Amino acid sequence: MDMPSVRFATTTDGVRIAYWTLGNGPPLLLSPWTIYGNLEREWRIPRLRDWFIRLAKSFRIIRFDARHSGLSDRLSPGGYRAEDLALDAEALFDAIGVERPLFYGEHGPGLILVQSYALRHPGKTELAVLVSPLTDFRGYRQRSGTRGFQMVAQHDWGTYSRMVGEIYGYPDTESRQALAEMIRETGTYDDYEAKLRELLRVRAGKGEDLDFPVLVIHARNSPTPADLVREFAATLPDARLAMFDGPENVPAAGNHDRYASEIERFVDEVLARGKGSRGPSSPFRTILFTDVVASTPLLTQLRDAKMREVMHDHDTLMEAAVTGHGGRVVKTIGDAFMAEFAVPSAAVEAAIEAQRAIREKFADSDVPVRIRIGINAGEPIEEDGDLHGASVVIAKRLESAADSNGILVSDVVKQMVTGKDFDFEDRGPVELKGFDEPVRAWAVRWA
Repeated sequence: MDMPSVRFATTTDGVRIAYWTLGNGPPLLLSPWTIYGNLEREWRIPRLRDWFIRLAKSFRIIRFDARHSGLSDRLSPGGYRAEDLALDAEALFDAIGVERPLFYGEHGPGLILVQSYALRHPGKTELAVLVSPLTDFRGYRQRSGTRGFQMVAQHDWGTYSRMVGEIYGYPDTESRQALAEMIRETGTYDDYEAKLRELLRVRAGKGEDLDFPVLVIHARNSPTPADLVREFAATLPDARLAMFDGPENVPAAGNHDRYASEIERFVDEVLARGKGSRGPSSPFRTILFTDVVASTPLLTQLRDAKMREVMHDHDTLMEAAVTGHGGRVVKTIGDAFMAEFAVPSAAVEAAIEAQRAIREKFADSDVPVRIRIGINAGEPIEEDGDLHGASVVIAKRLESAADSNGILVSDVVKQMVTGKDFDFEDRGPVELKGFDEPVRAWAVRWA
């Protein structure tokens, strides 16, 4: 795929900012490389290019070179200020016509961009995704491993450029080499050191400054300490924390689909609940019901202690699948689960994950645990945290009509996830106990 066309926007202080856009959907501004970025050079990094293309499936992504880097205007060494990233973003939003932006920011510079813009434009940000946000730049640089990294950069810029690909976690040689070339050819150690000093000068603001929904993503092996990320997320008024295992340090280096799916779910849920506002949530919910197949015969087969152990494993897997996709466990009824979701696609994804987790957990077990799942959407009646009404009953009846290891959804759910990557089988009109009219149902193929 060819690189998108580069355009220019002019800031209020007269700096020309180079940028491109890719994809359709909600506008998502990606924080730039602030030290050695270059739009043309970074497009040659296969893993980074693939990350852009993956995000563009769901968003209109906006990528830019910050002032004093890449194709944007160069400034005198003393003219660079980290807070001016907000001015760069303003120019892009004005040029593209974005009123309520979505931000994606990595590490310290990404956090500075989001906070600086939020302080200049309170109430105007839709949401933000922050990857390993770093608030304590000075403490981070004083760590022994980081000090050694800086010494390499000072004495051997070429070796440093090769090491960056390893630190970021790019798994392929081509991406590491392309990143090293970009660093060597678009930046110098003096640029690097000047911008690091600027980052050290800036103290990231308090989490309370971000008065909009924030998804915080962190890979546990990232150089940014996990405890600092958790502490920062705890200060945010409206945050979700997603911690991942794996060798990658940034999403562009790791499993693109895993990170992108987490971001897509978060954005879908925020937009569904009212364009990021924290007012009363929408009465429209997606209801998921599960039940263990033939649990009574299973109970007679096992002793009580063994059954409790089995159901504990079942409950743990179910709760992880629900909460991991942004849902809420409404209640458990014996061996049955009831959950709610703001977004229908998240409910279907949670159901698929639950079925796969149950199958894997009990594949080699002498306990044949299998579940059925039913999903419906509507406007249930809420009372003391519980949900009632016809939409809830239909979800329960669909669960009863599902095959063993099956997922059965109503037609309204199927229609609302059109365009998502699900495989459905039409089961036609299904007679449901207590309802005069049959409900058209669809089975989700997940195996």
